[in-house]
Amino acid sequence: MGLAIICPGQGSQTATMFALLQKRTEAVKILDEASQQLGFDLDPIQDSCAIHLNRIAQPLLCAYMLATWQVLEPLLKEQKPMLFLGYSVGEICAHILAGSISKQDALALCAKRAQLMDASAGSPQAMAAVRGLPRSDVDALCDAYQTEIAIINGPLHYVLGGRAKAVETLCGHVETHLPGQVRRLRVTVASHTSLLASAAHAFSEVLANIEINKPLVPVLAGIDGSPVRQPDEVRRALVMQLSNPLQWECCLLTARERGATCFLELGPGNAMAQIARELLPDVPVRSIADFRSLEGAATWVQSHAKCR
Repeated sequence: MGLAIICPGQGSQTATMFALLQKRTEAVKILDEASQQLGFDLDPIQDSCAIHLNRIAQPLLCAYMLATWQVLEPLLKEQKPMLFLGYSVGEICAHILAGSISKQDALALCAKRAQLMDASAGSPQAMAAVRGLPRSDVDALCDAYQTEIAIINGPLHYVLGGRAKAVETLCGHVETHLPGQVRRLRVTVASHTSLLASAAHAFSEVLANIEINKPLVPVLAGIDGSPVRQPDEVRRALVMQLSNPLQWECCLLTARERGATCFLELGPGNAMAQIARELLPDVPVRSIADFRSLEGAATWVQSHAKCR
């Protein structure tokens, strides 16, 4: 019984995302080293367009989560996580925090993933969130507009991906007939769809050439919610999720079944916490972004998570 840590994906990054870390020496050191390795300053990033580009967003989020965890983990004391969950690129971050992937390989791996995704995109791609429709209606939309389900967040919450023109046409149809139930996402690659098959193949070769260890804490695979415990399972899960749908609803339900008594999203933002609250209304869920300090987040965890 205890704490589940959620490592989010792209979408919530902002120019002020490092606010809680700016006076933390251990965090600043990580961010400075990351800036040197990546070749651009992580804090602050003022360009609201650039911050959503794959090549910047993915290593940016990785550096943010490494720095946040460096400060937060000691504050948790005996309330250590019983498992990690990662959403999209957050699944790599989850494995880094769980010890599967070294911190030395972390940024380069996220940057390479982004590079391969961009290279495989070809013609423009897009993604959109659709809410309030049952699976049968979503499947019918995908068939009609040549798109795919990329992420299942809940029984009435899906993310679709495909060629940009097809996604735009689908969004126009939904907006006309079901106003307020579709939202375009600020991404240019249809992650977790078959359009990323070539990126997945190339990423498998990248993962084959880095050392991967057994996770010190179980990580749930985004593709099916199963606990990942062996290096080969880590490689398979990270490759498969690039071109196959994320079963995020399944991940959250599995975490609860395995004894998670509270969930903490590392942020930035609180989109993952909101999804978890909708699906698991009886379980305490918060995000780092909800607190004024990391000490406040740690205090909340200590009052809601039972020791394993």
